[in-house]
Amino acid sequence: MRLFALKSIKILIIADDKPGHFHQSRGLAFAMRRLYPHDVMIEQCSPLSFWQTVLLRLRLASLKKLCPKAIAADYIIAAGRACHRSLLVLSRCSGTRSVVLMNPGWWLRKRFDVCLLPEHDGIKAKPSVILTKGAINSVVYRNEPKELKLILLGGTSKHFQWDNQAIVTQLRDLLQKDNSQGQWFVVTSRRTPPSLLAPLATLGNKIELIEPHDVPANWLATTLPKAAVCWVSEDSVSMVYESLTAQARVHILQLQPRSAKAKRMRKSFEKLQEQGVLGDETVAVLQEAERCATLLLPVTDDNA
Repeated sequence: MRLFALKSIKILIIADDKPGHFHQSRGLAFAMRRLYPHDVMIEQCSPLSFWQTVLLRLRLASLKKLCPKAIAADYIIAAGRACHRSLLVLSRCSGTRSVVLMNPGWWLRKRFDVCLLPEHDGIKAKPSVILTKGAINSVVYRNEPKELKLILLGGTSKHFQWDNQAIVTQLRDLLQKDNSQGQWFVVTSRRTPPSLLAPLATLGNKIELIEPHDVPANWLATTLPKAAVCWVSEDSVSMVYESLTAQARVHILQLQPRSAKAKRMRKSFEKLQEQGVLGDETVAVLQEAERCATLLLPVTDDNA
């Protein structure tokens, strides 16, 4: 259900200590700001403590005292389990629309006004459940020259069996077949096993290794829009969708699935390839933050 027309809107993001969760919420909020024709104020707060939520629910403390930023908000957005209780309580106490990203579990989904859930979670769409292709992210496509070649590596995961040899074998095959000019930038993550660094060094001078401590925190977000092609390890689902949002040609470095969720993720990648989103012959564009923002924003005379 769309809200009535407003001249300006206020969005509050509840952010825990996980950057990935905040990037999802910020990506949606900033997309709403880009698309809405009037002023959009975006504020941020930390999750309330358990006892703070209890005091609010029992009306033994005021919203003005514990979270004044929630007053007069039009949307409260959050991602991650640590934020669920705060999102529910602040939404109810302020009469604000609650938007949760990522699957909160079947027992909580019906308590939020809107749930934005990845298709690979296997949840059915409903009026209050919007399915997304992967996780929403804060990458913004920019129409600029795309020349970089990136290899984005994850690491130890509960959903995929990390295998140094499998990764190096696939990369060696890629480099042998690549006749294009320029180096490949191999970007590791905090999850990448240190034991992979030595095998990577055997791949020769066609690659340049970039570790997390070598670059600023926002390096990947600012670099992806310049990438022509990205190879991403299969466990790094968020980086797959960030690369797709940047409109690079994206390929998957396969790993062995170790959970039902991993198998669903692989099927979702195969579906994206069939749809022309993944692979060399890309014919479709992925802009999930903008699509969801459009569904959430109120109708005005300017954007009707």
